[in-house]
Amino acid sequence: MKSVAEFCDEGFIHFDNGIRFIGIDPSRIAVMELLMANDVVESDSKNKLSAPVKLWDLAKVIARFKNPKELELAYDESTNKITIKGVIGKKKKTFKLPTIDIDENLEDPLPALAKIKYNAIFKVGSDLLLDVIKDGELFAESVRFSTHNTILIVSTYGVGGENISEIDTGNEIYGKEKTRYSIKYLKKILTPMGSTDILIMFKSDYPIAIRDKLSEKSHMLYYLAPIVDDKERPDY
Repeated sequence: MKSVAEFCDEGFIHFDNGIRFIGIDPSRIAVMELLMANDVVESDSKNKLSAPVKLWDLAKVIARFKNPKELELAYDESTNKITIKGVIGKKKKTFKLPTIDIDENLEDPLPALAKIKYNAIFKVGSDLLLDVIKDGELFAESVRFSTHNTILIVSTYGVGGENISEIDTGNEIYGKEKTRYSIKYLKKILTPMGSTDILIMFKSDYPIAIRDKLSEKSHMLYYLAPIVDDKERPDY
């Protein structure tokens, strides 16, 4: 939860057959979704409820529950407050957080993003991808992803030098795609994941989707907007 809050300070909690945390970066460059479905949490919500909340405050509260026997989140529409309850040993803690005012025109972008028909879809180790991103950081602030057969090509070019890394995904990647993304944001997404296999989906001049599967139905999902005005070296 802390990594979510560091990425997006404000967002929404949706209660519906589980819990969905949705955060939108203030610059609107990135969107994240933490889905905790009914295979990892119990939900007794009879109605679909949504509450705008300061994710950083929520993360600080949840951090106070270390290895709880149980943790409960509830939203009361009548008071516009979110209640967090937990049991740790012989202690029972209760916190209440107010909801926040948020841009009324801010809509959930995930339904539209989910309609993107991606061409390049493959799995890769998060630590492996982060390592080559850091290589590219030596020379530039953005990195270009391109594909060829089973290979993901990660490249950067700057005044100080250039870097090309190739990762064999082990599976045929359909379509020759190439798009540039912010190194700063990719590092913010990948660093908290540690070492795990993640699903990458991207398409030329479209947001990249990065999915970390937490369980059969639950996941952490990020969308990062591309840098369309590509002024870097066009080909390698």
